[in-house]
Amino acid sequence: VVGFCVFTPPVIAKVAIYHLLVQGCQISLSGVYFYFFTDQPHQYPEGPHFSDAFYVLSFGLVDSVSRLSGVVLYNWGFKHYRYRTIFVLTTLLYVLINLGNVSYCLRWNVDYLGVPDGIYVLAIRAFDGLIGQLNLMPSILLVSHLCPKGREATIYSLIAANLALGSAIGKYNGALVLNLLSIHPKGNPNESSEFDNLWIAALIAVVSNATHVLAVPFLVPDARPDEKLPEEMLVHHKGSMVESPKAYDPAQRK
Repeated sequence: VVGFCVFTPPVIAKVAIYHLLVQGCQISLSGVYFYFFTDQPHQYPEGPHFSDAFYVLSFGLVDSVSRLSGVVLYNWGFKHYRYRTIFVLTTLLYVLINLGNVSYCLRWNVDYLGVPDGIYVLAIRAFDGLIGQLNLMPSILLVSHLCPKGREATIYSLIAANLALGSAIGKYNGALVLNLLSIHPKGNPNESSEFDNLWIAALIAVVSNATHVLAVPFLVPDARPDEKLPEEMLVHHKGSMVESPKAYDPAQRK
């Protein structure tokens, strides 16, 4: 982060910080969800009791189809919106949809709504993938617009590495939350008590994912994905390793 602030233009540094915040705030609970969904009656009598094949295949298929739908929907109706609008809207929708994770951790979908686990969980997964793709598309375009001429590979790879760092932070945060709440399922018999606090972890994950919205007005440029950023926004600071796009104009090299 310090390197971005020192060696790149402010707009690139701000977007890099924003992406780090987004990934870091996405607390990962995927490991514990595997046991929650696939534990059998002798392990977790109150659970959904999905088979391993159903969990892997159906979740993967629904996620793929929903993300493809997200690409189509973005090109149809979202590509002319501003980055800030898309990021805020998709994040709020993502938070709303993922509150469903809290409800099925508490088994409300079965006890109060009467909706089978398979239908309820796959519906949440579908909307999650759709909204996630709507959020991802402008992120990719924003990064591509931020790459100065002649330094595209360098900047893109640095931002990609920044995203990977943020993703790792999110996973570590997820492990920390699970450890603090004493959630350690192992697939052992009679481990229902391991999931007593899972709804709290799911709620923390939802709230955490919403916090980075506060940084959108400060870190995301006020522009649209279908327009190029002004060149003056990509002009380097004095001493920056990333030079101005004009420095790589072939006409000026002659």
